[in-house]
Amino acid sequence: MEEVVRKSLKKVFGMPDAEISKVAPNIQKIMGSYPKFQQYRIVAEVTDSQYCGAQIKKGQKYIFSALPPLLLAEESDCPLCIRALGPLTGFINSVMDRIAEGIEPDNGIFTIAECLDPGLEHGGLGKVHFKVYARRITGK
Repeated sequence: MEEVVRKSLKKVFGMPDAEISKVAPNIQKIMGSYPKFQQYRIVAEVTDSQYCGAQIKKGQKYIFSALPPLLLAEESDCPLCIRALGPLTGFINSVMDRIAEGIEPDNGIFTIAECLDPGLEHGGLGKVHFKVYARRITGK
């Protein structure tokens, strides 16, 4: 394990040496890529919305820090809806994986997420779709 990763785990998480040795290689890779993550925000932008009970509208966005992947409410303009946020997790993980691997984060195959409401035609009411992508932070 790289020394910079070991120091980060101690400093950020207060993890003792005995526990650090248990950290999986994938997490080590993410921690070692921390400076790359700081260059990005992850965006989930509404591409279409129909009959949404939360009143989510086309063009609104959820903005997340890239690491840790936290919703940045102060930068987002989309109403908070658990049925919309939940399905975004896998897409955010894909962007994170691409950043950690040093690959262009916006060239992923799967970038369109949808909320958990099945829509009017399938026993629900609304349906919202999101395009998930990375946005480079200006000046970083």
